[in-house]
Amino acid sequence: AEAAIPNVDEIISEKRKIFEKMIDVELNLSDGAMTMLSRLFQKYKMGIVTSMPAKLTDILLQKFKLQKFFDVVVDLESCDTTKPDGAPYSIAVSFMNVPPEKCIAVEYTNYGVRSAKENGIYTVGIPDPQSKKNIPVQEADAVIGNVSDFISLF
Repeated sequence: AEAAIPNVDEIISEKRKIFEKMIDVELNLSDGAMTMLSRLFQKYKMGIVTSMPAKLTDILLQKFKLQKFFDVVVDLESCDTTKPDGAPYSIAVSFMNVPPEKCIAVEYTNYGVRSAKENGIYTVGIPDPQSKKNIPVQEADAVIGNVSDFISLF
């Protein structure tokens, strides 16, 4: 008897379950992330633009108690397209009622950088320290080594 080939929904569901377990066990905030968010929160509106599903985004925000920092969250379900398309950033900017030229996007992939730049947003690339891959961010307007370096700009 041949094994049944799983359908796409089953594969996506299994991937999400694995990711949720990883969040609980393996995922940590980058060094300096909470300090950075606390400082920026005192002076600026902030939002999240992510290609993750809403459920996983909510799990991450709750795990690290980050909800209070963000005025808007644009996730996979908030938009018809994902990065590198500019629509997710366009939605975030319109919700925050801030002109794109007054925004800064902090990104860890060129897809995110392209999405923000399509809207005229200045981009800062920070390589993801937890990624096993070396995901490039060289298309950003500025590239810095880590979150702590970003904090020093403010």
